[in-house]
Amino acid sequence: MTRKLAIVGVVLALAGALVYWFGFRDPGGGGSKQPAAAPSGDDPWDKAAPAKKAGGGADDGEQAQGPKPRLSFEIDPDGNLLLEGSVLDEHDEPVAGAEVRISSSPPRTTKTETDGSFSFDKLLGRTYYVRARSGDKIGGSAAKVVAKGDPVVIRLREGNRLTVLVTDALTRKPIAGATVLRPDEEESDPGTKTGPDGKAVLRGLANDWVRITASAPGYGPKTESKGIGGSDKATS
Repeated sequence: MTRKLAIVGVVLALAGALVYWFGFRDPGGGGSKQPAAAPSGDDPWDKAAPAKKAGGGADDGEQAQGPKPRLSFEIDPDGNLLLEGSVLDEHDEPVAGAEVRISSSPPRTTKTETDGSFSFDKLLGRTYYVRARSGDKIGGSAAKVVAKGDPVVIRLREGNRLTVLVTDALTRKPIAGATVLRPDEEESDPGTKTGPDGKAVLRGLANDWVRITASAPGYGPKTESKGIGGSDKATS
């Protein structure tokens, strides 16, 4: 019989602490357990955020604040517009090799050049949300793509950290060697293993929705989505 996982998460945000509990339970009980279905529409990249500034305005250095998740089945047709931009660090120096993701459907990613520049072609004339990540640093901005828009500038800063505790759902004993990952970031997130205390730390998280999956040998994987932000309120 496949056993069940329980996950407890504590977010250490820059502006405070948000504590929440992931309760993963198998709905039917007994027999071969199936993973609980992930909430529909939990990828914040399905739809772009409202524009901050027409023409691709610059981010003020605040952490990426993505749109609320919604379900989308549409695939963008090829457009004829180009979005260019650059990624800078806290000292306004260019960041080479940063991963940049745009909220097209499906989402697309690219890497910045040595001068911190990036571009996305074949876009439509609408607002997109653009996010950049380099190590534990993250940043983002909304950009309205037009024929002669200004380049978007993304400034990186330290992201949130999420400490995840993985335990057996019945005994509540911590599980060492479990894999914790963000399935929406598979290309850049190979997963983090829990230590002997059952804990794993995810870094570089934005004030946004995050989907987390935990799995371990002999246990069914569990997935849950939660919003992350600088708050000291507890939710469940």
